[in-house]
Amino acid sequence: MSETPLKSILVIGDTLEGWLSAAFLAQQFKGTGLSVSLCAHPNQAQMHAPIVAATPSLAKLHSALKLDERDIIKFCRASFRLGAHFENWHKGGKASYVHAYHNQTEAMDGVGFHHHWLRLHEVGKADAFDNYSLSARMGRAGKFRHPMPDDTKLRASFSYGYHLDSALYTEFMRKCANHYGVHTLGSPVNDINIDETGISSVTLEGGSSFSADLYLDCTGADGHVISLLGKSDWQDWGAQTPFAHIAWAHTTPKSPIGLAQIRTFSHGWTGTLPLQSGPLQSSGARMCVYAQGGEDKLADLLGTDDLQTRKLNTGKRHAPWVGNCIAIGQSACNLEPLEGPDLCFHEASLSTLRALFPANTADCGERAEYNRIMGETFARFRDIQIAHYKLVGHQGDVWDACADLACSDELACKMEQFESRGRMVMYDYESFNAESWIALFLGQGLTPKRIDPLAQTMPMAKLETSLSHLRKAIDQAVGSMPDQLDYLASAGVLTPQNSI
Repeated sequence: MSETPLKSILVIGDTLEGWLSAAFLAQQFKGTGLSVSLCAHPNQAQMHAPIVAATPSLAKLHSALKLDERDIIKFCRASFRLGAHFENWHKGGKASYVHAYHNQTEAMDGVGFHHHWLRLHEVGKADAFDNYSLSARMGRAGKFRHPMPDDTKLRASFSYGYHLDSALYTEFMRKCANHYGVHTLGSPVNDINIDETGISSVTLEGGSSFSADLYLDCTGADGHVISLLGKSDWQDWGAQTPFAHIAWAHTTPKSPIGLAQIRTFSHGWTGTLPLQSGPLQSSGARMCVYAQGGEDKLADLLGTDDLQTRKLNTGKRHAPWVGNCIAIGQSACNLEPLEGPDLCFHEASLSTLRALFPANTADCGERAEYNRIMGETFARFRDIQIAHYKLVGHQGDVWDACADLACSDELACKMEQFESRGRMVMYDYESFNAESWIALFLGQGLTPKRIDPLAQTMPMAKLETSLSHLRKAIDQAVGSMPDQLDYLASAGVLTPQNSI
């Protein structure tokens, strides 16, 4: 490749990943002379389920795209996601807990909050750990109000994600991409032309050709474009866990819409993702991720025989950026939908590409750094999924085997340090903060054998009073908030019932 300025990008894939990538790049490089085009691929794959879960990081993408959140919520029938309610994930029984998007809890006398909670919990004087999280309590109660930075620290102590209708969100991003000047090729790809430098051009159905300086593979987990380059082998993670299949069906949630409901069964887990669908109404989808033998239970678990099923092809690319082609979304890494990896990876991929965007078409160091960062991002997200699976236990042969799942050195160290003394080890490019990990570990029964000695210096009476005051403050804050559907209605963003 010559050292000429990079002037053109072709996004391959008429998919959510494709349109989101195209819109982001067109907006970010508007006025620079960079052209962004998109075309379909005949074998492209869409998302796993009709509803996608987004972590708080997606708001960064929306902000970069200069989008109005109200437009997204209304068009995509979206709801605010405060986290996930996990049922039957505790290794010691059927207890439930909420992993909420809670920001760092302020330390008490320089000691992490969970150490103080553990001290009271040992003597039976503490409520459930998630009762001291505002976002967890909001989610359980079905309440919502945006964080208010200028209000009390408590009311600013949480983040939120979304539940989005996949098809509608794809259409929204298509409109956004068109607004920012993305050129749509009229025909899908028929052939990818390769030379010694990478992709030289694509041949479209009908025979015309199109070339670009950089190509994005947004075709799905099979990576129909980048796999042709031969230098980005797919690292199959299917053997890491027994969960090889996914099924889903539409449903009407019976619980508040602020939390996903994630529940284990003998051969896997189910997840219910809620949307709003009109005045005082909600809808959603229920998915089931399962191991061999779980297919016999699908109709009962999902409440219908009208199912969509698919085999999961979990794993990641050894190098998502090869030559002049970058795999984005599931083309780069494909995991079970536990904790919402897809859009989280998409945000990380695009923000990293923006930071490392090459100045020219020559071979460059940005490629190696991009691959390193994204490799770490994928691995650290896989850690949180494996941690969930390892800590279930005693619910049948499938889950008993999960206790012995192999894990990364980083996860092994994280679990060992927490179980030993409640210390939370964090690494670069984690998708979740320390509060999320602590909620997971305590919620699933990984209890530290000892706590920070400095936690013992606070008089017990003062500690009881402090936690009691926190609990009452959360009670008051949640009690003053509207139900999420009422809040959406007051903002004028409920989807009209007759438009569904």
